[in-house]
Amino acid sequence: MSGNRDDAAKRRRPVQRRRVRSVSGDGRVRPEDEQRGDGDGDGHDYEVGYGKPPRSTRFRKGQSGNPRGRPKKPKPKPIRLADAPTDVFLQEEAYRPLKFRENGEEIELPTAQLLRRAQYNLGLKGNRIALKQALDDIEAKEMEHRQWRIDRYVRLLGLKRGGETTIEAHRRRGLPPPDLLPHPDDIVLNHRTAEAWINGPETREDLAHYQHLAELRDLCVMQSAHNWQRRRPTGAKAGSGGHCLALVLGGLIDHLLPQRFRLSEADQLVMFREFERVDRRMLNARIEREFARLERERPPSTLSDEQRILVERATQRICDQIWPDTEDN
Repeated sequence: MSGNRDDAAKRRRPVQRRRVRSVSGDGRVRPEDEQRGDGDGDGHDYEVGYGKPPRSTRFRKGQSGNPRGRPKKPKPKPIRLADAPTDVFLQEEAYRPLKFRENGEEIELPTAQLLRRAQYNLGLKGNRIALKQALDDIEAKEMEHRQWRIDRYVRLLGLKRGGETTIEAHRRRGLPPPDLLPHPDDIVLNHRTAEAWINGPETREDLAHYQHLAELRDLCVMQSAHNWQRRRPTGAKAGSGGHCLALVLGGLIDHLLPQRFRLSEADQLVMFREFERVDRRMLNARIEREFARLERERPPSTLSDEQRILVERATQRICDQIWPDTEDN
């Protein structure tokens, strides 16, 4: 027992003794304490240790430790009818995820889908009211979708016929073709299924994007002709040997364009022959000018951020291989 007491005495934290000068209400040391050097003003030492902080850091009697007081909580903003709170409540409750077990598996579905599933299950079990409501809802949705498809078909059919009439009138008068959006050639109609869609630009931004891609495709054909001039063996024919990466990129870009912007194989061969007849140095200077202009006049992309980043990375890799940044271009 005596050994344990000695060990406890050794482990006991020693009491620190220090002289602490008294501090006035404004935080300054009192002059009389400054001269005496006392810690508490009565000439006795003050033991500073566990549970005994220095007097300068202790709260003074009658003085609040938080003079500003507790901050007031902001009052909640009252709900107004103009804020449409019912719509917010319905949206939150209709799409609130709920977990339940089905066939021994835990599934999480939105509340609206879960209610629909419960209604269909009641209808399958023989509940006539639930069965009738489910069938009526399905039929109403199918009719709504069918009517929307028919209205779209009729609208695009009118745009296509009106555009073709306008183009024919311009051709008879000897005028240049009108700039129509959407273009009649870009409107695709399926008379059997009443489906209609637009395979081309619908706005000025889309038109600038497709025109930029078409010019980039022509630049790829120009670059392929320049590569052929530089590497053409004696007695070889155009198109023989390995594939040109610039020509492959031009074909990929051409495939992304609408039908009226594309080049046929004959048109592509004619363009290649025309560029091939140009002097190699002049063609090289023209490629540099066109590439700088396309980079400068690049229209804003209509893709999403993820799609744009993916396309830019893939295009940059191919462009680095086609147009390397070297002294001999």
